[in-house]
Amino acid sequence: MSTDMIRMDGVYCALCDEYFFDKRQRDEHIMNSNDHPECWRCGRRFLNGQILRRHCVTAPNHHYCVPCDKHCRTAAGFRVHMEQVHGSDDDDSDDDDSEEEDYYDLEDGWEDERGEEEYPDEVSESGDEPLDTSWEDSNEYDFEDPEYLRLPPSFNDAVTDDAEESDEEDVEETSHFSCPMCEKEHSTLCATPCGHVYCVRCIRAALKYTETCPMCDERATEDQLRKIYISQE
Repeated sequence: MSTDMIRMDGVYCALCDEYFFDKRQRDEHIMNSNDHPECWRCGRRFLNGQILRRHCVTAPNHHYCVPCDKHCRTAAGFRVHMEQVHGSDDDDSDDDDSEEEDYYDLEDGWEDERGEEEYPDEVSESGDEPLDTSWEDSNEYDFEDPEYLRLPPSFNDAVTDDAEESDEEDVEETSHFSCPMCEKEHSTLCATPCGHVYCVRCIRAALKYTETCPMCDERATEDQLRKIYISQE
């Protein structure tokens, strides 16, 4: 009986192939292990690269481009990167690939330097103060495979139900949508097979390089995208 309880409540670190008594013990292991990926912006370490990328896309004051795997220091720099490297929102063609290659020859950080000149009001968003990321702690591992976490199925079912209810509330109360990648509002969007929503330009660029959803790493292709529209009324 006691052995079964330990196996059910214990959690697993696939990267290090180690079991831990509970999630808190594993979290301590992650933060003290150089083998786990680290966020340069806030100094936190994560269970794996998938969770780190999700953190960089959704966390406040993080300006991360998924297709390029690139971090910008400021919101202004990120805006310049999206406009210069990935083009305008109205251009959905792939004819500018040759122009995009020119930006890879520029010195690292050119986006932030240009952003300070073009969008000075957005430079201060990066801030030097410590970041509060406690908002992530309650759901950081909710989307993982239960086999990795060794959690009872009922717990994961409850998490799924809560997530679905939250999504429904968002649909009812929100009249606009900001793409999680470029952080701009759009009326025409695309949904991946796994249900995540992005602007057309960003998700097409991401799938071109990775063929996976930037949020959850589920495999996706461009022909699987579903175009949706957000009412501005």
